[in-house]
Amino acid sequence: MTAGQQLAIGYLYTPGNPGNPFCTGTLVAPRVVATAAHCTRGLGPEAIGFGIGVDPADPVGLFPLVQVAEFGDPDIDAALLFLEGDAVAQVPDVEPLPVNRTSLDGADGESLVGRQVEVAGFGQTGEATSGRFFASVRLVEINPEFVVVDGEGLQGLCFGDSGGPIITMNAAGAPVILGVEHGGDDSCVGRDYLTRLDPLGDWLEAAVAATEPLVQVGGPCGSLTFRGRCAGNTAEWCDESGRVAAVDCGVADRACGYIDDETGYYCTTTKACDLDAAGECIDSPEMAGFIADGPQRVEFVGGCVTAPDDHDRSPGGLLLLPILWVAYRLRA
Repeated sequence: MTAGQQLAIGYLYTPGNPGNPFCTGTLVAPRVVATAAHCTRGLGPEAIGFGIGVDPADPVGLFPLVQVAEFGDPDIDAALLFLEGDAVAQVPDVEPLPVNRTSLDGADGESLVGRQVEVAGFGQTGEATSGRFFASVRLVEINPEFVVVDGEGLQGLCFGDSGGPIITMNAAGAPVILGVEHGGDDSCVGRDYLTRLDPLGDWLEAAVAATEPLVQVGGPCGSLTFRGRCAGNTAEWCDESGRVAAVDCGVADRACGYIDDETGYYCTTTKACDLDAAGECIDSPEMAGFIADGPQRVEFVGGCVTAPDDHDRSPGGLLLLPILWVAYRLRA
């Protein structure tokens, strides 16, 4: 991950007390944060703020919310926070992390089992320190609802890391979020359960699309329907008034693409790229899957990236990270 992508992993706080995080979240679009629903349940946007920066005592950016959206099924522990302002515009160094859009139900998911992956959060540690920490854990199971990881008695997630991401590299070499922390072993170094995000792709796509700025409204629709079309990287559709509405997806470095039958064509969560004849993004990092073409599989270790035949397991890169004592049982 780049320093900007690491910066996208932030924290939830109570307005007026930004130095005391109660959950973790990840910026997945300039105005959208993915977290766990049990962190937001019963709370309106006025009761939550989102902060970024390694240390909450010295934040890089603090963002009020305008909306909290929990997934429609209350048994699915996932929620989105909508920021009042554009985080990338306010903090140009931050880079939203993409959510994996490849299904983990088939061979791609099987290829991940046994892999060393990265989890992160602002929760408790075994040290008298606070702030954002990473842990390298083993992915041991994928079931219909959760990605399950095991800290194997060494590292893990802890109280306050709820909503934090599980991240790995896909076959395109891009870091993607597989899920958000639901709960885990109270030891903070055992098993943790993270809500899968790949089955929620359409919900995430539509939510992000709704934050893109409307830039123009034209004349009568003619043959254009509400499902719309892509004109280059501009999404066009017929609005409720019978006039052409359009948004330039490139304004937010997004790609025009087909979302679903209900939404039609709009700005996707994918960064701008070439489109095929069907309007789909070619070589989308979020859709690259996890089955590499070559024999080498890239894994995260303690905040950096290493090849599997590299036996130096010490932390490196931009962050020198301690072993974590991090975890929780719906431990917000």
